[in-house]
Amino acid sequence: MPEKPNNFWLELKRRKVIRVIIGYAAASYVILELISIIAEPFSLPEWTLRLVFILLCTGFIITVILSWIYDVTPDGLKKTTPTASVKEQAGKQRKQKPKVSDIVISLLLVAVIALAYPRIFNKNKSDPDEMSWTHSIAVLPFADMSPEKDQEFFCDGMAEEIINALTNVDKLRVIARTSAFSFKGKNIDVRTIGNELGVANLLEGSVRKSGDQLRVTAQLVSTSDGAHLWSEQYNRDLTDVFAIQEEIALSVVEQLKMKLLDQEEERITMRLTDNLEAHQKYLRGRHILNRRRKEDIYTSIDYFKQALELDSLYVMGYIGLADAYALLPSYAAEPEDEAYPMARAAISKALEINDRVGEAYASLGWIRMLADWDWKGAEEAFRKAVSLNPGYATAYHWYGYLYMTMGKMDKSLSMVNKALELDPLSPVINRVIGDVYYSSHKYDEAISPLQKTLELEPCMPFAHLNLSLCYLQKSMYDEAFEEITREKQCRENPITGEYVLGLIHVKMGEIDKAREILQELENKNIKGSGTAQLCFALGENEKGFKILEEMYENHDVWVIFIHSYPWFDNVRSLPRFQDLIKKIGLD
Repeated sequence: MPEKPNNFWLELKRRKVIRVIIGYAAASYVILELISIIAEPFSLPEWTLRLVFILLCTGFIITVILSWIYDVTPDGLKKTTPTASVKEQAGKQRKQKPKVSDIVISLLLVAVIALAYPRIFNKNKSDPDEMSWTHSIAVLPFADMSPEKDQEFFCDGMAEEIINALTNVDKLRVIARTSAFSFKGKNIDVRTIGNELGVANLLEGSVRKSGDQLRVTAQLVSTSDGAHLWSEQYNRDLTDVFAIQEEIALSVVEQLKMKLLDQEEERITMRLTDNLEAHQKYLRGRHILNRRRKEDIYTSIDYFKQALELDSLYVMGYIGLADAYALLPSYAAEPEDEAYPMARAAISKALEINDRVGEAYASLGWIRMLADWDWKGAEEAFRKAVSLNPGYATAYHWYGYLYMTMGKMDKSLSMVNKALELDPLSPVINRVIGDVYYSSHKYDEAISPLQKTLELEPCMPFAHLNLSLCYLQKSMYDEAFEEITREKQCRENPITGEYVLGLIHVKMGEIDKAREILQELENKNIKGSGTAQLCFALGENEKGFKILEEMYENHDVWVIFIHSYPWFDNVRSLPRFQDLIKKIGLD
């Protein structure tokens, strides 16, 4: 019995089937790698790689059968003759020394397996589509135990720095500041907080600052039963505050039994400034910027500039400036040819100072998307951001917007849901979830996150507007009127929501009222994508296309979103619309 497998193996070798299998496998691997490399530059369909793989598998079966039956000889293709004696053949094989060709083929097989193994069995950690979490934690704001009770912001800054450090750990889901700090000053049980944020662990602590002396206490708690997993007290000089933050972050990772990669530990301990005041100015600016209101954006810019005056090489200050300038055209109607160059200059300076900060690449991707319409470059930057900082919620949030712009709604929803996992109580991320559902024509699903947004931030820009559009699609006219009225009350320029009122009148059959609103928008020279939507709803296609084409010529940022807006559905298939999509680069 033992001879049979061995004899069959020898027969495979004699017929050169093994050599053919190895050669075919190596060639197939090269072909698949080549296809994966050229797929994006040549805009090959997504199913190309799968089709090639199926064809190669089919060809493999045919090749093995033919190699068993036929042999390639100097005289051409001939049918393989059966051996007279398998035992005699086995004896000859044992006496022969290994051929150089056999050794080369064996090494080639090992090389193919080594190259293919990580691609087949290991998921790329930097790939946001494959990102999954094995541990979760929220860092609550540290309590101020100082005698004068005047160190609240210092305590908040310490907690936020620990959050920022922990986000660099792959597979650790770290709740962002916006959500974690929403429980500040509230006497809520840790189990309740754990359920609200969806985390298994909480880090809480306190800070007592007296002169140049610090006493910091930190403790790790399980949210399942409230058990204390670890605690430590640090008595240091004020100048050691950054070292304390690093030690706490590393201790948390150790207690969660997570093995750090070298680059993760490097990023945790990487100090971007030693100037505590500069860091606090940055934190204030970032907190205010997250509200997205016009006046808040300008205030955040002042704080970022103050941080840079204190430390001209503080990379986070430049990243904050880049983000604020990039948001000005969308939220403050700032001219794009003024705001975007300042955003580019700020992020270029940030990357010049330090090119290993994930937040910088997220900002770079956002600028490439909004200002440059460089979809490939934006995606590369977002992937780099996630690779360097897998727990940075804003990277997924903006990455989701990129996919929505491109009309890839499933991928968009996947990205923004990852952002929501990291920052479940963020008003802007909840609003984006609603935006993506609305653009996907899933109006029922869009309503809940938009309502959640307004619970968290009653005047979040565009939240009432998008909620009104959802109600309109469901023919809930009273609710649609109510929400767009609230949007206008929240906005400095109430004319912004007029086009939605026009759409409501169109849907209700009140065409004359809708035309009056369109005339008012034209008289005030309001020519945004909202006005174009109203034109198309009224059948004024020529006016609508003229507005969109003018927006394209002026490089208006809002024109890049037309690929996904439902109110363009009735003209989406027209050649003129498709030509515009191609010009923008979204075809």
